[in-house]
Amino acid sequence: MAPSLRSTRRLFPALAAALLVALAGCAEGGGPTPSNDNQFPPFDAGGDPPVLIPDAGGPIIDPTPPDAGTHDAGPLPDGSVVGELLDVTLLRATIPSKKQNGDNWDLGGAPPDVQVRVVYASNKKLATSTVIDSWAPEWNTVLIAGATESELAILDVQVLDFDANEFIPSAADKVGRCLFPWNAAWVAAGPTELSCAPEIGNDDQSGFTITVNINHAP
Repeated sequence: MAPSLRSTRRLFPALAAALLVALAGCAEGGGPTPSNDNQFPPFDAGGDPPVLIPDAGGPIIDPTPPDAGTHDAGPLPDGSVVGELLDVTLLRATIPSKKQNGDNWDLGGAPPDVQVRVVYASNKKLATSTVIDSWAPEWNTVLIAGATESELAILDVQVLDFDANEFIPSAADKVGRCLFPWNAAWVAAGPTELSCAPEIGNDDQSGFTITVNINHAP
């Protein structure tokens, strides 16, 4: 027997309520909320290894972090100084308008919502705030303060698109991730660009370029 008009009318509100509950659940669990917190949970656990960027001519410092309390400065035969503290200022990033596979980052071709995450000194983790809708987000902030060359031996940099302003946010998309070996030529060299290509086999990334300033800590 076909359903009566009255029973059909009773069914519509129930279906609408169920749909709203499902959408609310997706919105709550679909993605992270942008935060100005400089801490973040471990990322890429068990994921693809990051790309190692070849050295650009500077020395690669032993990545083993120094023992606590061994930041005493002292001259080396080449005139450099052990234990001299450095600040790393993140100026900006540049994100290609398309992923390597030609897909857009956000709905309608909108720019990504960008956050940069850095791991250094083996396991110190820092993150920027999330800049909404930008191909060239700017921070101009000291991201790493008072670090030694040993602690900066390898900069593990990951850039993410958080889809923070979507109606139903999704999980963060990885723009790219690379390891940058330390280069002493970066110090006091002015704005320095570090470029990262998409990880091999991950054509849903685009890679990125970040611009940093590395200077002696005051």
